[in-house]
Amino acid sequence: MTIPLAGVILIAVAIIGGAIAMGAFIWAIRTKQFKDLNTGAYVIFDKEEPVGEMTDTTFGYPEKNNPKK
Repeated sequence: MTIPLAGVILIAVAIIGGAIAMGAFIWAIRTKQFKDLNTGAYVIFDKEEPVGEMTDTTFGYPEKNNPKK
């Protein structure tokens, strides 16, 4: 019984992909990427931004043309 070439290629790709993923995981552990998981969740917030006021126009209207005011 012989293994088809496509099967050999798929197995090789799976092994190489798994090795790359394992290497990335080991790198993340060694460089302490998992040390502080909570800080990244607050990076997008600005401490000086006024509460309830729109300060950007990415998903809304510019302040001068805002029909909600």
